[in-house]
Amino acid sequence: MKLTVRQAGDVTILDLSGRILFADGEEDFRAGLRPILESGQVNLLLNMIDVPFVDSAGIGEIVRAHATVKRQGGSLKLMNLGRRVHEALAITQMLTVIEAFDSEEEAIESFRKP
Repeated sequence: MKLTVRQAGDVTILDLSGRILFADGEEDFRAGLRPILESGQVNLLLNMIDVPFVDSAGIGEIVRAHATVKRQGGSLKLMNLGRRVHEALAITQMLTVIEAFDSEEEAIESFRKP
């Protein structure tokens, strides 16, 4: 799993690529996210367009990041979910907890709404 970071105003966008699975990507995700969280960036947007699959360990890491950001007064949102990722998040009902968007513009705008 690869993670690239870019900024759009006060929103930190993490472009993810590769699977986020137990022992195959979830540790890379956690390690890549750690310095971002430690730097105090609290508006995070995960671009998952190049993530073909996520398992329970990957979902757990996303939930952990969401909880950490929320404790720091921010929010974590998702965008560009592929079919299999969307299904996994829907089955676990994570999409009722974490907002997901189809476009980057819509996702970034959602951070500006109260």
